[in-house]
Amino acid sequence: MTRCGALACAFAFAAMRGASAQAPEVRVAAVSEFGEVAPGGAFRVALRLNVPEGWGIDWINPGTTGLPITLAWRTPAAVSAGAIRWPFPERREADGEVTHVLRGTVYVVTPFGVANDARPGTAELRAELTWLLCSTNCIRQQRSVSVPVWIERKPSGRSPGTASPVAPSPAWSQVEAAAGSFPASAEGITLRAVAAGDSVRLEIAGLTGAPPAGSLVIFFPAVTGRAAVVAPLRRVAGAVAVTLPATFAAGASPGRLTGVLVGVLVHGAAVTSRALAVDVPVAVR
Repeated sequence: MTRCGALACAFAFAAMRGASAQAPEVRVAAVSEFGEVAPGGAFRVALRLNVPEGWGIDWINPGTTGLPITLAWRTPAAVSAGAIRWPFPERREADGEVTHVLRGTVYVVTPFGVANDARPGTAELRAELTWLLCSTNCIRQQRSVSVPVWIERKPSGRSPGTASPVAPSPAWSQVEAAAGSFPASAEGITLRAVAAGDSVRLEIAGLTGAPPAGSLVIFFPAVTGRAAVVAPLRRVAGAVAVTLPATFAAGASPGRLTGVLVGVLVHGAAVTSRALAVDVPVAVR
């Protein structure tokens, strides 16, 4: 099946069952930050997806075509999942369509909290994933993976909310090494979005190591169905700014601008991408 819009893909899924048997395997593994955690403690779980070479998985906003990757957690009552942290994608344009793609080794990280009154024993967490795997054709796939986490008995004298002193699992170092594939938070950075006609100007102040004015950046909107745009940075009153379509703002007008801004830094022969998470209300000029 060639790439298609979300509605066309939905009608085509029944016909893909035979093709899915011939699709390459996306290997999925789960890595828990700790093997055991105390009641009242916190931990993270990373899912590692190994996407075959030459193939890609659509991002949470797939662009103008495709279907978003989804992740749903099933947990015991004593364990609660937080906001999922997704890596930023690549922008691909072909045949008039723009897609947002994850390739290679992909990590998705979810934080969890354990209730203060959690009983000791094994907590089984189950992740249910769906995605659209694409090359010259696209196949919808789904996987599930379980993660056992041991909830230890709280030693006497330990106050509620105290994290387990256990060291992170050895495999967690691979997750830490992939930190650059995630958008950085806007902590310590001032973001301001201003509506002006049919556009929104995103201003960024306090960003160290920002690409120079005139550099091209990519903004991936969180609004599903909107394609990422490539735009130049401009300097405005001690900050850098990028102009984006007003349709990127979600909610009642003027809305809220949410997405990921990706800039490319060049250091000699090395080329790296840096991403910044954006979630800011839009003001009216």
